[in-house]
Amino acid sequence: MFRVLINKFKDYRFKKRMARQRYKRGFADEDCWSLDSWLCTTFPMMILALRDMKNGAPDEEFPEYDNLPKDWKRAEYKKYKAKQEKLGYDCDPHDIFTKWYIILTRIAYCLQQADKFLEVENIYADEYFGQLWGNYDESKSAKDWFTHHTKKVDEGYQLISNEVDEDLKNKYYKEEERIWLYKNKMKEEAMQLLDKYFYNLWD
Repeated sequence: MFRVLINKFKDYRFKKRMARQRYKRGFADEDCWSLDSWLCTTFPMMILALRDMKNGAPDEEFPEYDNLPKDWKRAEYKKYKAKQEKLGYDCDPHDIFTKWYIILTRIAYCLQQADKFLEVENIYADEYFGQLWGNYDESKSAKDWFTHHTKKVDEGYQLISNEVDEDLKNKYYKEEERIWLYKNKMKEEAMQLLDKYFYNLWD
């Protein structure tokens, strides 16, 4: 119990130190430990906050608007329209305020989708890991899992795993490649939009 309290106190002190750093210089050490993750998590929230508080829109044609995925754009416009109607405003899908709102939403969405830590379902994962590690009760602790799947060797510990069917292995890694290609595509789309509208990211 005492050790738990000590750890909580250390965690509290760490968070306080990070908060002080953000107050003094606008960012904390921990924000720098994974800048790509920061750009895919914190920065999109800032984009969405700007989107919701903005008072105007750039005088642009927004050609990208017409080329956005139709189902995605329809769903986002529906949410935007409901929000505007609730506030008593009319909503026109073709005016620059609507287009800018959707473009900002798209930038945030693409960055979030590009996050390396975002879990995108690999339809072969369960079968693949089932074969790799065998039938094991995953409700057990990490220590039990480690004991069950390792053996002591001279250099330390060695993982014990099973051979996976070659066809299943190929399908699993091909799906992993597809997921990473998707994330990179989202990153590139976000960067293209940011590059074009970089100097319009203000209210």
